[in-house]
Amino acid sequence: NMKTGWLNDGGTWYWIQPSGAMFANGWLKIDGVDYYFNASGAWLNTSGSVLGVNRSSLVNWLMSHENDGYYRGTRYDTHLSQETCMYPKGDPRWDGYTGMNCGGFVSLAYMKAGGNLAPIAAEQSHSPWSGGPGRGGCVNAYRWYGYAIDTCTNVTYFNSIDELLRSGLARKGDIVFFNPYSPYADDSHIGFFWGNSPSENLFWHSDGYGNRISGLTALGPSKVILIR
Repeated sequence: NMKTGWLNDGGTWYWIQPSGAMFANGWLKIDGVDYYFNASGAWLNTSGSVLGVNRSSLVNWLMSHENDGYYRGTRYDTHLSQETCMYPKGDPRWDGYTGMNCGGFVSLAYMKAGGNLAPIAAEQSHSPWSGGPGRGGCVNAYRWYGYAIDTCTNVTYFNSIDELLRSGLARKGDIVFFNPYSPYADDSHIGFFWGNSPSENLFWHSDGYGNRISGLTALGPSKVILIR
C-alpha cells in the first residue's frame, strides 16, 4: 500500500497523490490551505513575509496578472516619484497616464497584495549617499534594500546571478536587489525572482524596455541580494 500525503525526503517536503504520483508544478489546496510545489515536486515555503504580506498572496496577485497586460508592457518612467512611477497599464492615473520604474512596480505589487508601504519610505542609512537614500519614497529601490536590512528580513548576498541560481535558495516571488559596485555610474535595480525552480532564470521587473519577464538583469556590475 503506497503511502499518500506528505513525504519528507532529506528535509524537502513532497505531496504524494492517491495515484502514487507526486504532485508538481503548481498550487494544491490541502486541508483548506494552498501549497505551492515546484516542477520537481518540492514544496516551496511561501510563508515568507515582507511588509506583512505572505508570499502566496503576492505570488497569487502577480500570477493573476502575468498574461493580461496589467503590468507587462507598461512604459518605464525615470522621474523617481510616486506620482509618475506607480501607474501600470491596468490601473492608469486619473488622466490616463501610465508609467513605472523598478521600485514602483515592486511597491505596487506589494500594495495590491495588501502591504502597507509606509515603512519603505522611512529614512535609513543603507544607500551609497551620505544624506540617506534620497527622494522617491517607496519607488526608490535603495529604500527597499534598507527596509530589508533594518527589519531583519531574510537577506542573502551573492557575487553573481549564477551564484544565486546555483544556491537553491531563490523562490518565486522573492525580491532580488542589485546593489551596484559603482553607484555613481550604475543604477541599483529591483524586481521579483520568477523562476518556478530556484535555478530557473526568470525575473519580473521594470527597466528601460518596460515592464517585462526576462532573465535576471543588473544595470551594471552589482552585488546580487535575495530578499524574502
